[in-house]
Amino acid sequence: NKQLTESSTTSPTMSTMSLLGDVLNLLSCRLPINATDDDLPKYNYPSAGHLYPVQTLVFIPQDNSLFYYHPLNNCLVEQSNQGGNLLRLLQQHAVYKEECKEILSYLLLVAERQAVEPAYGANLSLDFCYLEAGYIEELLRMGIPSISNRISLVTPPFETPSDSLVKELNLSQTQVLVHSLILAQ
Repeated sequence: NKQLTESSTTSPTMSTMSLLGDVLNLLSCRLPINATDDDLPKYNYPSAGHLYPVQTLVFIPQDNSLFYYHPLNNCLVEQSNQGGNLLRLLQQHAVYKEECKEILSYLLLVAERQAVEPAYGANLSLDFCYLEAGYIEELLRMGIPSISNRISLVTPPFETPSDSLVKELNLSQTQVLVHSLILAQ
C-alpha cells in the first residue's frame, strides 16, 4: 500500500502524490465519533441506499502504475498492469479536446453492479451508479476550489469503453467504467 503523502525517489513525484492525496482525501471514509462495528462508513457524497458501489482506480501515466483507492484506509493499493497499454487505451477512449500541460493522473470511477443490483434491480442499478459518479466528480471540483480547473472529464457519461480498455483494467463482468477524469498539472 502506498500512503498518499509518501515521498518517493522515482515517479510519481512527491508533489504529484501530495496533490493526488489532497484530491483523494475528499473521497475518504469519515467514521462517526464513537463509531461501533454496526455504524456504516460516511462519505462526503451521497449514494443510493448507502451502498457506495462506485470505486476509484487511479492511473499514474508517468510510471504506468494502476492503483485502487481504498477509502477506508485512505491509501492506494497497487493493481497489476501487465500489458502496459493502459495509457494508449485511455488516450483513445478520451474525448476531451482541451490542452493539458501534463496529465498527473487519471481517476477512473468503476461501478460494482453486484453491490447495488440486489437493492434496486438490474434496470435501475447502473443509473444510481452514474448519479454517484456525478456526485463524486462535483465533490472533486468543488472540494478544493484552487484545483477545480485542473480536473477534467475525459469521457462523457454513458460512453461504453472498448473491450481492450475493460480487459486492461481487469474489470469483472459485474464492473462498469462509469466516469473517467483527469487531474492535470
